[in-house]
Formats: sequence, C-alpha cells, structure tokens
Amino acid sequence: MTRLITICLLAVFFIATWGCVPNTQSPDQSQETPTGTINALVEETVPDAVLPESSQDAHIDELIGTIKAMLDRNRLDILWRLPESERDRAVAGLAQHGDVAVVEIERQLVDGEADLDYGWGHNVVRVLEAINSKHSRTLLRRIALGEFGEGNNVLWAARRLIACDRSEGLNLLTATNPEVLDIGLGTIWGQPIDENLMVLLRNNFDMSPGRVASIMAEGTSGELAKEAVEFIVKAMNAAPDFQNFDAIVPDRHGIETTQGERYYQGYRNMLVSVRAEDTVIHYLTATLQGRAKDVAILALAQRGDKSVRDEVVRLTQDAEAGLFRAWAASALGEIGTQDDLPLLRTLVDNDHLVRMGSASLLPPRPSRSDQSSPLPPPPPGARGPTYPVREAAKDAIRMIEARANKGESTE
Repeated sequence: MTRLITICLLAVFFIATWGCVPNTQSPDQSQETPTGTINALVEETVPDAVLPESSQDAHIDELIGTIKAMLDRNRLDILWRLPESERDRAVAGLAQHGDVAVVEIERQLVDGEADLDYGWGHNVVRVLEAINSKHSRTLLRRIALGEFGEGNNVLWAARRLIACDRSEGLNLLTATNPEVLDIGLGTIWGQPIDENLMVLLRNNFDMSPGRVASIMAEGTSGELAKEAVEFIVKAMNAAPDFQNFDAIVPDRHGIETTQGERYYQGYRNMLVSVRAEDTVIHYLTATLQGRAKDVAILALAQRGDKSVRDEVVRLTQDAEAGLFRAWAASALGEIGTQDDLPLLRTLVDNDHLVRMGSASLLPPRPSRSDQSSPLPPPPPGARGPTYPVREAAKDAIRMIEARANKGESTE
C-alpha cells in the first residue's frame, strides 16, 4: 500500500510540475491504450496492494494521464530548447515510470501519433536509455532498425542502445541503414570471428567493404583468415571513385596526405595484421594492379617477407609514389640489409618530398646554403613541413645497423 501511495504522489507531483496538457487529437483519432498491459505493470509495481477494481482502474487512468501529459509532443519539443537541467529533470521524471512509460511511447509510435522528429524523438530516446529495461532496449532497437521510419533519431537510438548493452551490436548487423550498420560493426571490431559471425559479415560486405574487411582481418584465424584476405582484396578492387585520387587533402590534424594514400594505408595495415600465411597473401594478391599491388608488396615486407625486397627498393625510387616511398623506406627497416644503407643514406640527405605535419617529425633545420630544403621548420609545438621519406629512411638505417651489431656480438 505504501508503494501505491508513493506512485500516486509521484503522479500528482508531475502533473503539478508540468501542468495539464490539452488533448490535441481530433475526435476521430483513436486514444486506446493497452490498459491490460499497463494494468499488469502497475500490479507488478504494487504486488501487495489489494484495491477494489474501480480504484485500480482510477489509479491506472491517472497514471496513464500523467505519462501522456509528459510525453506530449509539443511539450518535449519545447524541452529540447530549454536548458539541459530542465531536460534532464523531465527525462528523469518519465524514466521513474519504467516500462509503463515504455508502453505509452511504443503505443504512440505504433499508432502514428508521434514520429521521430528531432525534439520529441531525441528526448524519448533519452528516456528509453534511462529506463534501460529489456522492454526499453527492445524499443530502442526497433527505432534504430528503422521500424518507425528513418527519422532524425535513428542513429541516436542506435548509439544509446549500445550504451545500454554493447552486445546489442550484433542485432544492428541486420540494419539497412549503412550508418546504423557501422555502429553495430564497431562493437565487434577486434573480437574473435567464428563461422556464424562470418556469415553476418559476408552479408554486410557490400554495404561497408572497408569496415567489414578490417573486422575480418583483426578477428579471424585459420581458414577464415584466408577468406579474410580474399575480402580485403575484393574491397581494394572496389576503391571508391575519388574525384582526384592524388589530390593532397589535409586531415583534421593538418597532416597532408592524398585521398589515395589515406585509402590504401588502411588496407596495408589489414594485410600486415591478418593471421594468414605469407604464401596465401602472395597468391590472393597476385591479380592486384597499380598502387593496390604496391600495398600488398609493402604489407608483405612489413611482415618480414624478404622475397619482395627488390620491389620495395624500386618503390623507394618511384617519383610518383608519394608517401608509398616513405612506407617503402620504412619496410626496408624490416627486411633490408647493409647493402641497402647507401640508398637509405641518400634518401636521408637528398629526398625532397615535403608534407605538412607534426613538428615533432621535422628533420634538423637546414643550413643556409641548402637550397633543396627551402622551408624552415616552425617553432616547437607548431605544425609545419615534414620530410616523411627522410624520417623513414633514418629509422630504417637504425634498425638495419642494430641487427648488424647484434649479429656481430653473437658471432
């Protein structure tokens, strides 16, 4: 009985706080509420209460009225424009009603009385997250999967669902919205991939080739790793149609790379990390052409495959290769020998490739007579020109010399 009185007091409090909201529905609109469902939820909330049926009905009607008033579309839209503390108070008030509020939210969505426009939908998603029950997560999932339309808050619902329960990411892998799918895929990155999960990834490959290939590379082993390489190659062959693949575009940190370099760097990392044999990568990447082929060569070298050394050396001298030359110089640090030191020292002294980037990567200040490096470095901590091939060659020299010294000390 005490709990029932508490619920009634809460209802009266919220009616007084938020005021009575007039009924804006036309007379011919259905106002039916799943009273049986709400009745059961109320009885669960006050299991020891023994009330006459008329009193129970009156209490349920009062509770429904309170929730309807708090869920009024105009009121929640206004809340979106109020200070955050006011919105938080409204959300907390609704969340206190638990699954009773979820039932009413669901009814409004199913009956088409409300849609997922920004103000109403955003605040309702916050309420569902705050409740965080099995019923509320189910409704969040239905919103995220677009059951009630592709409104403004579909992605918001997907993110809040994952915040409630990260394992829900698997349920988002059935999404037809690529951005929602991407949220689901993000929850399984780095996890071991079994055959069942591989089926889901295969089915979603065409919607997000790069992301799916990356997940496969990180999470597979054995025969599935071989299949992962096949999908990496397939994704590389499906390169997007950039307007200018070789155009230099600074990233959000101000570091300059071309669209092609940025695109292929991810695939190089996938081929380096995938748990497949080098012979598998050799075989499955044999049909690649152009820069995609260079990516496979660089990945093999980074994995320690010395059979591609000559091709890596060739790539360091390809004037059109951009940052691929820096990656090649770095790869020589893994597979190079002392025979490669003269080439690497020449790159350190004379390479002219300049890109804007972190000042921490800058070479020493050039001498006044050195006209080949006309751009002086900026003050410490600033962004400025870097020489990526020179820096990569320096690191490669250190690695090769360290291996040579280690070999001499063990002889």
